[in-house]
Amino acid sequence: MPRLHTTTVPFKTLKLSNYFRTNDIRPYIEHGKLVVIDGYGERRYWGTPSVQSHVTVLEDDVVSVTVTGWHKHTTSPVGGTYYFVYSESKGWQRRTANHRVVKSVLELQAT
Repeated sequence: MPRLHTTTVPFKTLKLSNYFRTNDIRPYIEHGKLVVIDGYGERRYWGTPSVQSHVTVLEDDVVSVTVTGWHKHTTSPVGGTYYFVYSESKGWQRRTANHRVVKSVLELQAT
């Protein structure tokens, strides 16, 4: 199974100044690499927008990415936890926590 390589895109380069949506900061697979957003934006009078992404290898074929973002109108962080699963036929793909492989890994870790 090929190792999942990660590329980090600096948040500042996205030009998302004051506001962004969860879709703007979620991780994705591009050319077989996991792309995550991380860092701080330009400081504004109200503060600084930011995004932090933490990648965790749960199993050889399951990776989770926890994304936390703050911007001008957030009273709580935006983002979430995203899961990526590897299969021989499809390569790395994003899956939900209810996907059978992800669910079984999470259940094993909970015990």
